Order: sequence, then C-alpha cells, then structure tokens
Amino acid sequence: MFSANIGSELEELIKDEEATIALKKTEIPRLIEEALIYDERIDAVTNFTIEHVDDAFHVNFTVESNEGALEFEEVI
Repeated sequence: MFSANIGSELEELIKDEEATIALKKTEIPRLIEEALIYDERIDAVTNFTIEHVDDAFHVNFTVESNEGALEFEEVI
C-alpha cells in the first residue's frame, strides 16, 4: 500500500502561485522520477516533454522497466 504522501509534492508545486512556469517545468520531471524510481521494476524515467496549456501541464515521458519501455501522457 502506498503512503498518502505520494504525489503531494507535485500537487504542491502545481498549486504554488509564486513558482514560475519555468521552475515548474524543471521540477516536474524530478518529482515524477523520484516517485517512480524506487520501484525495483523501474530502471529509468526519461524523455520528458512538458507543455503548459492554460492552467495545466501536459507531460509525456518514458518509463524503462524490466518489461520494456512504457510511454505515458499525463495532464497535471
């Protein structure tokens, strides 16, 4: 079972009105990677592309796992 804190840093970052869009674009990959990399099945989280549209961030990335590469597209 996962802690209730999973993802809370990402949510706090997105809601932070003092953080610039550039800072958010820099921090989003780090926070996503930190949340996923501790799973022993995941080798790497790569190929981030982030687009800011209205009040959302469209994030694409690749998870390299022992099962192969998985592509993700998220809106946060």
